[in-house]
Amino acid sequence: MGGEKLNVSHGYKNFSVTLEQPAYFHELVDMASILSAGFPHVRVDFYAAKDTWYFSEMTFYIWAGLKPFSSYEFDILLGRQLLLEKQ
Repeated sequence: MGGEKLNVSHGYKNFSVTLEQPAYFHELVDMASILSAGFPHVRVDFYAAKDTWYFSEMTFYIWAGLKPFSSYEFDILLGRQLLLEKQ
């Protein structure tokens, strides 16, 4: 959330460009929280333009769940944060 670059990749190589968070970053976080409410896992994507943003999509299964992260340890770390309730 602080903009730190993670030393892990997932399907694509990492790039070395440093990106700045837009001034409206916290607005995006709030909107992503609203849109993702009720889902055990979903990635909410936005297009960030100069002075505004646009909703893009919600992704429920990144890479259809078939691609592992470049670090097995990160795969486990992230997986442990996903809590699924029995129905």
